[in-house]
Amino acid sequence: MIHSKLKATFLISALICTSGLAQNIDSLVKLRVDLGETPGIVVGIYAKGKTTYYQHGFANVETKEKAGPKTLFEIGSITKTFTTLATARMIENGQWHNGGTGGFRTFAGFDPQTQTGVVVLTNSNTGADDLGFYLLDHSLPLKSIRRSTSVDEKILKEYVGLYEMTPSFSIAITFANGSLFLQATGQGQFELFSESEKKFFLKVVDAQIEFVRGENGPVEKLLLYQGGAIQPAKKVK
Repeated sequence: MIHSKLKATFLISALICTSGLAQNIDSLVKLRVDLGETPGIVVGIYAKGKTTYYQHGFANVETKEKAGPKTLFEIGSITKTFTTLATARMIENGQWHNGGTGGFRTFAGFDPQTQTGVVVLTNSNTGADDLGFYLLDHSLPLKSIRRSTSVDEKILKEYVGLYEMTPSFSIAITFANGSLFLQATGQGQFELFSESEKKFFLKVVDAQIEFVRGENGPVEKLLLYQGGAIQPAKKVK
């Protein structure tokens, strides 16, 4: 896969829907911004030769420039090679492609049976691939989007430590700039978002963390919820 920082102006084609369906799609797009998944998002769907755009949030948070169909987004893992050869294959076979780089995420897909194409652009590390798939096929599920809450920093710092799941796999919890961060053995570091005082979630993957205290109060372990499994990890440091 070729990685680049190619910038392009997306003139995204989209389906002109009935007012009810259009409002539903617009609400789904807006929700990604309202719940803090991304500062800005632009979605386009192409079908039957007609176009519609859905956009919410900011292309630039500092300048308050609003996101729109002509917003410049940085393409992740999608180059001129993709826009020519890969797009042609998608149109022929019904395929999809996604990518991310430097705080931007991209999804593009095409369904040859319905002649519908979808592009989703976000300016965050959290993509919206599920939204892209759903817009291609409404029978596909949308992920559950959690709302982040505020937790006292004193409590957050009590969760800092090393949690051992197996002798060769541990999860390090650190605190910086008012937030908790998780880093598993051999993996990158990712921010945790609080769902409650003791439950947190990741935005990069569908996974949640719950911290468990002992009878006397100190944190003894954490529980990792992922893929339908619950895996405990004992606090060792």
